[in-house]
Amino acid sequence: MFNIDTDSIGLPEVQAFLKVWIGGASYLLVVLLGAELLLRTSEWWNAKREGRDKKLLPNDAIVNMLTSSVYTLTLQGLGFGAIFAAGFWGYNHSHWRIPLNWWTVVPYILAGDFLFYFSHRMMHEIRFFWADHAVHHSSEEFDFSTFQRFHIFEWAPKVITFTWLSMMGFHPMVLFLFSTLTAVQLICHTARFGRWGWWDKFFCSPTIHGVHHARNPLYMDRNLGGATSFWDHVFGTYQNATEEKLIYGVTHSPKSTNIIKVLFWEYTFLWRDFIHAPTLKDKIVVLFGRPGETFEVPWPQAGKREETAAPEPAQIAAAA
Repeated sequence: MFNIDTDSIGLPEVQAFLKVWIGGASYLLVVLLGAELLLRTSEWWNAKREGRDKKLLPNDAIVNMLTSSVYTLTLQGLGFGAIFAAGFWGYNHSHWRIPLNWWTVVPYILAGDFLFYFSHRMMHEIRFFWADHAVHHSSEEFDFSTFQRFHIFEWAPKVITFTWLSMMGFHPMVLFLFSTLTAVQLICHTARFGRWGWWDKFFCSPTIHGVHHARNPLYMDRNLGGATSFWDHVFGTYQNATEEKLIYGVTHSPKSTNIIKVLFWEYTFLWRDFIHAPTLKDKIVVLFGRPGETFEVPWPQAGKREETAAPEPAQIAAAA
């Protein structure tokens, strides 16, 4: 173990920068949503002049904003408190200290991105977390309003990752600051822009994140990184777009704009399978196993999820 003085972190400066950064991201979101509305208005008007049917707003735009409001309430009421309480608990119970200086900026950036990557991967690979995260993926549209399609307990997996990263010596406030660099995803939730060349290989982009939101088997559970694709390359979860068309959404979609149904749709399948799981081991696997690979009630008993035939087990996995 080693102990490095962290007086040089400069928490007031970090907090001030964090406030400016988050405020700037909020303004950027308003600009992007405004640009999206202007573009859709232009398309709607042109379609109307040509006698074609075109909706002014995406089908899911309103419910996306409503889920964002619900998430903000839980984040402010529980999320931030839980994240920082866990982080400072881990930091104060560790002898490791990583100060913020020119030599540690890169490790802090990678740690902040790893916080997002690992938490995000848990959401996709642990069914209990997927039941919540599926809300974000359940829209079959992909535009700037999709970024606002948050889920209630999105912060919960971050508590776990934040704790042990803080125990490694990363200061919680500074770590949180660098984790907010993932706000670059503000510009990545759109299908309007094409590929960005070399940028697509190393950083998050509309194409790379579009792959993440696609339910094609080739694209499922891919591109889990936040600001960069570094950890996707390290752990083999990177996938660039191919000629295969991206189909957005999840394999059994709620197909609804009812916020209650959207928020709790996947929980109904989770609860049903948990209740019917024959053994305690099966029940535990239902909760913490990989989506699509846990116990599921046979189709005739469960009822049809969609009008189409039941997908193969591998296709029921979380849509990436």
